[in-house]
Amino acid sequence: MIIDKRIRNLTVPRDYVKEHISKLKENNFDLKVIDVGGGICHWAPETTHIADIFIVPGSREVLEKNHPEMNIYQLDISDTAQWEPILKYVEENGKFDYSICTHTLEDISNPKIACEMLMKISKAGVIAVPSKYAEYMRFEKQYSVSGNRGFFHHKWIWSLKNNVLRGFEKNNYWEYVTSFRLNKVDGIFTEICFMWEESFETEFYHLGQVVGSDNCTPMYHEITKEDDLVIK
Repeated sequence: MIIDKRIRNLTVPRDYVKEHISKLKENNFDLKVIDVGGGICHWAPETTHIADIFIVPGSREVLEKNHPEMNIYQLDISDTAQWEPILKYVEENGKFDYSICTHTLEDISNPKIACEMLMKISKAGVIAVPSKYAEYMRFEKQYSVSGNRGFFHHKWIWSLKNNVLRGFEKNNYWEYVTSFRLNKVDGIFTEICFMWEESFETEFYHLGQVVGSDNCTPMYHEITKEDDLVIK
C-alpha cells in the first residue's frame, strides 16, 4: 500500500525520508534498513545494509573505509539469482524494517525483479525515480549529447497512476513524442517519490508493447496521462 506519494524538486534534500527513519528508530533502536542501489549516492548513516553492483572503480573501497560498520552486498539487482545472499539473510533474521531505493530503477535492465525483491525483503520502504517530465526535457549539453530528451543513460520512463508504479521501456521513440501535457517548465528538477508499506503495485511495458508490435496495441500514449501526484 502506498502511504505517501509526491512529485518533488530533486535538488531539494530529502529530509522527510531521514525524519521518517528517525521516527521508526524511536520505537526500534535496532532498525534494519537496506539501501538498494546506493553504492555511490548512499543513505548512510541511516542504513545498516547496502546492495549494489559497484561498477565505479573504487566506490566499494571508499564506502568500506568511511562506513566500516556497513553490511555490503555486491550484486546485480536485475538478476534474481544474485539476490540469494540477501534472501538467505532475511530467512534467518526476518525482513528488513525499511528499504530505500532512490534513482536506481531507471538505470537497470529489469526493474520488475528489483521491485519484487524489495517487497520480499522489507516490510516497508521508499522509492524515487526521475519523473516523465524530467525525461521529456532536452537539456543534456552537460553530457556532450546536445538535444537528447531526458537522461540518455536511463532505460525507463516512469509514471504513477492510480497508485500503480508504471515503467515504460525507453528507446528512440521518445525523441519523437510530442505532447503539451509533458511540457513542464521545471521538468528537469522533478522526481516521483512514494513510501509504501507491505507491498505496492507495478506495471511494466517492454518496448514492443510501448510502440506496438506482434498485435500489441501501442501504449506510449499512456505516458502522457496525468500522474496522481501532489507537488511537495
